[in-house]
Amino acid sequence: MISLDTLNLNSIRGRLWLGFGVLVAMLVVAGVVARRSFAGISETITESRRVGSTSLHRASVTRPVTRPDGSTTGKAEQRELIT
Repeated sequence: MISLDTLNLNSIRGRLWLGFGVLVAMLVVAGVVARRSFAGISETITESRRVGSTSLHRASVTRPVTRPDGSTTGKAEQRELIT
């Protein structure tokens, strides 16, 4: 087993190098996890566009008309949204 004296971790310089090494290792692991996550998200988006492009439909939304002073009228305004 390697002792702390061999690695020279009793000095501040040795401990800083060890901490830097741990930080680099954590960043590498985070990069690998992020790359896999983004690859999965990209694949999901590509699949949903392929499937969703053939099944576009329109949904109508009804909202009250708002006056400039902030009050609403009894009339409703209808808009069509593509989802």
